[in-house]
Amino acid sequence: MTNKGKHYNVGEAHGRAKLTSVDVETIRREYRRRDSRRGALALARRFGVTWSHVCRIVRGEAWAVQHE
Repeated sequence: MTNKGKHYNVGEAHGRAKLTSVDVETIRREYRRRDSRRGALALARRFGVTWSHVCRIVRGEAWAVQHE
């Protein structure tokens, strides 16, 4: 299926985005597995997203790293 020339806002350009690319970089840099201060739940509360979204960011499933 093709997108037929449609443009979709992704990342922080999306109107409902809660995170910026700087936030995502911070999450990836500070994440520590099973750490009460830098684990997924702590970072999720800090940035206002779910812990599962933090895990997806860390694994690269969400907010894929874009090469310029």
